[in-house]
Amino acid sequence: MILIDALNLNSEGGNGLLRYLCSALEVQRLKFKVLSPSSTTHINRRFTFSFYRKKIVKAAVLKYQPTHLLCFGNFPINFKVPANISVIVNFQNAFLLNSCDTTHFSILEKLNFWLKRKYLAFYHNNADSYVFPTDYIKAEFIKTYHTPERKCQVIPYFDKSTILRIANQRIAKEKDTFVYISSTSKHKNHLMLLDAWEILGKQKRFPLLTLSIPNTPEGEKIQARIQELRKNGGRIVNVNENGYISYEKILEITAQHEFTIFPSLNETFGFGTIEGAILGNKLLISDRPFVKEVTVPSLKFDPLNAQSIAGKVTYAMNHILPDTQLVFEDKIDELLELLVASNTPPVNEHNV
Repeated sequence: MILIDALNLNSEGGNGLLRYLCSALEVQRLKFKVLSPSSTTHINRRFTFSFYRKKIVKAAVLKYQPTHLLCFGNFPINFKVPANISVIVNFQNAFLLNSCDTTHFSILEKLNFWLKRKYLAFYHNNADSYVFPTDYIKAEFIKTYHTPERKCQVIPYFDKSTILRIANQRIAKEKDTFVYISSTSKHKNHLMLLDAWEILGKQKRFPLLTLSIPNTPEGEKIQARIQELRKNGGRIVNVNENGYISYEKILEITAQHEFTIFPSLNETFGFGTIEGAILGNKLLISDRPFVKEVTVPSLKFDPLNAQSIAGKVTYAMNHILPDTQLVFEDKIDELLELLVASNTPPVNEHNV
């Protein structure tokens, strides 16, 4: 029996990985239970140190007697389990590493991540093993938390089949179009990207830029900037302007573009880069350490310099770029191997 603690999972990317893992477990007919915010009450999924998380996971361990406990939201549990239960942490957050650049964080954000790192440092020995998506994240985690390398494994995985299904439709691409699908977190660097589009407009260049900015407090400043640029002739589309759209629709939109542009300052691996590469887009991306373990991009730029971004966009529009190569692989079978030792098949009991 595999018990999956997803109580503090709070990103769409993480939820997508969880759904993919659950479908793979179902295919193998493995028995599992997922603890998620939707399956419980009195839990704040953003509150890693919540008393309720400890209470719920403890009760589930007693009830289900799992052979494996998979902590899916970066953090180990803050209590000891019986020695016959293997505790595995799925770690996917580059912001919890010392190498993360926090200069663009607010004081509250810095405090938040400082507390989370302290929690992880204090309880990291409660896990028997950690799973990372790339060698870079693994190496930085070991440096940050002094975890023995024998407890650390690199197992990248993602749902490739859905992206391939859209790729196989051979959707026509519109020339000189750029797409950036992401959340509105500060590190995603939207405002710098829009500054680059302002520079392009002043040069009488108006390539299409497609973004996904939701109607949230975080998105308001970005939306206001978009409106400014539109008044001056900027061709900027916000696909979330009229509300939520499905993942498959997002992929179809991405496939219609010639380029994926990715100005993010910090990523664990970046779903948008993977999607763009599989869908045949040429990738223009920040010159950052995470890039080399995910793709060989068509062009790189300085994400802190709007002039650099604008210059690379202009170059891409006027030259034939090399195709982007995907380096990141789907190794879900290796994760299943880690989870199935001493597990026996039958029925699933899950709630995602």
